[in-house]
Amino acid sequence: MTLSELPPGASGILREIRWDGALRDRLEDLGFTPGLKLRCLHRAPFGDPAAYEVLGAAVALRKKDAAGIVLEETSCI
Repeated sequence: MTLSELPPGASGILREIRWDGALRDRLEDLGFTPGLKLRCLHRAPFGDPAAYEVLGAAVALRKKDAAGIVLEETSCI
């Protein structure tokens, strides 16, 4: 499953970032590292962008950027 597929209220564990270059560097600077627990907080009315909880902070990502982040789903509310 990718981060873009995670429904609001669900959590997942980050397994892999499939991006290279500046986007990967920026995600890692924000704390996106393997083993990190992420939770989808909510999505914009048309589904893009979505807000995710990362290390206690809310981070908004576009759907196309979140599609390159691979997760293992852990729970749903």
